[in-house]
Amino acid sequence: MKNSIFIALSLLFVFSMCRSSEYPGKTLAEFKVQSGEHTRLASLVSASLDPANVSDQLGLFELVNRKEVPVAFQIDKQGLVSWKLSGSTAAGAERKFIVKKLENSSLQASGLFVIKAEDGGYSFEMADKTALYYRAATMFPPDGVEEAYKRSGYIHPLYAPNGAELTTIQPADHYHHYGIWNPWTKTQFRGEEIDFWNLKKMDGTVRHREVLNTSSGPVFSSMKVMHEHIVWPESEKETIAMEEIQEMTLHAAIDGAYFLDFLSELKPLEDIVLEEYRYGGFGFRATEYWTNQNSYILTSEGNERAEADGKAARWCFVYGDTPNGKAGILFMGHPENYNYPEPLRVWPVNANGGRGDVFVNFSPTRNMDWPLSAGTSYKLRYRMLVFDGELDAATAEQYWNDFAYPVNVEVSK
Repeated sequence: MKNSIFIALSLLFVFSMCRSSEYPGKTLAEFKVQSGEHTRLASLVSASLDPANVSDQLGLFELVNRKEVPVAFQIDKQGLVSWKLSGSTAAGAERKFIVKKLENSSLQASGLFVIKAEDGGYSFEMADKTALYYRAATMFPPDGVEEAYKRSGYIHPLYAPNGAELTTIQPADHYHHYGIWNPWTKTQFRGEEIDFWNLKKMDGTVRHREVLNTSSGPVFSSMKVMHEHIVWPESEKETIAMEEIQEMTLHAAIDGAYFLDFLSELKPLEDIVLEEYRYGGFGFRATEYWTNQNSYILTSEGNERAEADGKAARWCFVYGDTPNGKAGILFMGHPENYNYPEPLRVWPVNANGGRGDVFVNFSPTRNMDWPLSAGTSYKLRYRMLVFDGELDAATAEQYWNDFAYPVNVEVSK
């Protein structure tokens, strides 16, 4: 495929592959990657190298038919090496890789994934195309709309590989909707009910505080930020109820598609209860282009849109028409999440006066409370596959298995 990220990666090394498959140098480690029970599709793999061996003279190679095939990789100061398993890897397969300290120049590629500060936020780019934008500065509502609806710390736009926007913010029917975001609706804090979702109430909101770190390179880009969950904002009682570390990681899938990994780590400063309610947690408000006439939803349990609301699911995908052709997102929940498999909030087919706008929400508190204790951290992990065209249940299941049950890596030095 012309848009395949893996073609772009391979071009980075064509100069060396044309000369020889031998690369003089000392082998520092061997990694055996075992696919286990599941077929793998473009898995992101990581393994540890002795930090003392981190240098700019390294090369990563896959051993294929006794040849050393260069592989794009990324390494941090602690020695964590990351790369992609190209293409599909069959269940039960083993692939071998080595890290070498080269006698000649390094084979570390230039950055294919880049994060740029831009217009009050950060643009995540993949092969010179923008995949998503994270908003750090406060976004105020349109003129004539109450200022209470302002918000920061969300993802919008999220772009399909074909360039179409798949999210929307501040729609006239719900000004408090912000693309991909994760506030909580019904909570108990200091004996009072606090709503971080419905901003008009002014008893709770979420704010971006700071960027903690970023990473960019040929394999992935990631950003870790700090959010504050504010109680009674802009009043004398204003209080930080929870801090949240949110991490977003962008990496390539196949055929131009990409993954976005989303980690939310909640750190309550005082005890708080996230109470049972149908909304709350990881939410997605789709482009206003999508209606009940041109979009489709399916969950891991075989439920389409009309039956999905309130039902638990391991994954859920939605795709539909865009001005640039069909595109969509597969949302995946992790087995370690609270109340897994998490219940969904999916808007009914006749939502918004019959238009059927698309809203999907993984809501772990849909049918039970979640008490959080001060001084303890609580994590929720999700993965999104953003793709062009359509998706089927079998392929979605393959992607979810890879997220839920990662490959096993054996390291020998």
